Amino acid sequence: TEVTEQMQRRAELQELLAAMEEELSSTRKDLKASQQRADQWRRLKDEKERELFAQIRKREDAEREASFLRQSAWLADRTARENVALKKQLQKAEATAASRAAGALPKQIAEMECSPLRCCRGDARPTIKKKLMMKWHPDKQPTAEHVEFATQVIQAMQNQPEWE
Repeated sequence: TEVTEQMQRRAELQELLAAMEEELSSTRKDLKASQQRADQWRRLKDEKERELFAQIRKREDAEREASFLRQSAWLADRTARENVALKKQLQKAEATAASRAAGALPKQIAEMECSPLRCCRGDARPTIKKKLMMKWHPDKQPTAEHVEFATQVIQAMQNQPEWE
């Protein structure tokens, strides 16, 4: 009976051992499957982190580009306003120069035409004056603009000190 008990005990232990080995095998399979799922999740996490960092870099690049474009637009706007102001100044300066030139040209011509009067003898003065009057007489001019200009030149010549 003792032997039978030992054999029964041995059979129970073998069954228990077989059940434990089966449970161990099942646990190992579950562990392996869990490790594979964990590896999958780790790979997925790493991939998502790479995507996230790529998106962050793209956003930072876009923000830098937007900042650069805002600054460029501001500079372009400022340059355009400055350009408009400078064009107005130029137009004003050209108009002033034209009006000055229009008034200065008859005086310059009068000075040039009266220069022979500075160094001539007394009896030649009337002849020179007569020639200048004939040259610049308004009736001898081809257009109304020339008539006006010739009148300005004659007036400027008569205001020259050499004329008297």
